[in-house]
Amino acid sequence: PTATGTPTGHGLSKILFLGDSIAAGEALPLAAAAKASGVGFQSIASDGGGNVVGPASGEHWKELPEQITSAKPAVVVYQLTTYDWGTRQEQQAAYDKLRATVAGAGAKLVFVTAPPIKPDDFYLPHMADLDRAPDVARAVAAASEGQASVLDAGAVWGSTYQQVRDGKADRGTDGIHTCPQ
Repeated sequence: PTATGTPTGHGLSKILFLGDSIAAGEALPLAAAAKASGVGFQSIASDGGGNVVGPASGEHWKELPEQITSAKPAVVVYQLTTYDWGTRQEQQAAYDKLRATVAGAGAKLVFVTAPPIKPDDFYLPHMADLDRAPDVARAVAAASEGQASVLDAGAVWGSTYQQVRDGKADRGTDGIHTCPQ
């Protein structure tokens, strides 16, 4: 944007943000950053879901195509979720379906890796799926002819769960969520 906050015409007019409760918690500061940059921002991240593969994704897909189309985004950002459970083939099919849906709405797709978690008994059986998801997203992006890309959030969150980083709370005490600040 220019100094006045007016968009500079780089084509980024609106971001649609998708993901689970981790993304929902990140949506407020992301919305503020987008606003400060003169970019529209809408979050449809949801607690206990928001995923395109795994549990409850079938219900999510009933509404997702219309939500994407009606938002008229330039970019759809999908933060990989803690519910992206499934085989490599299931993940790839879902991520490719999302890519095609986003492209059909005239937008680009950016997959964002999720912050590392400290798995409890609920997540332990699914860690192989969650660990594989970024590589599957990279494969879908690589085959997308420029329709999708992957942003590795490891520079922000590191590669392992850390509740406190540089002396400040970085993550929630539940081992999953990010800290409000």
